[in-house]
Amino acid sequence: MLGNAADQAFGGFFMERIIRPREISKATGLSRTSIWRLEAKGEFPQRRQVGPGAVGWLASEVEDWLRSRPVVSSTQEVGQKRNVGGE
Repeated sequence: MLGNAADQAFGGFFMERIIRPREISKATGLSRTSIWRLEAKGEFPQRRQVGPGAVGWLASEVEDWLRSRPVVSSTQEVGQKRNVGGE
């Protein structure tokens, strides 16, 4: 989704892309409030201070988080927990 294009060559080293608050909802499909709640619970990458009054998330951390999310089968309803191990 965010891909390796998130890294750009800068002076002989790679600079990772920062996802700003306006973009984070598009990248994740979550509202800014949902992201804040997940952050507060330690379930979403922490935002970084990138300047006075400016924050953002490392693209690689957001991409890793997205990949860690469970895959939902086409017959499973969103939010429904899977029955694992006969529980």
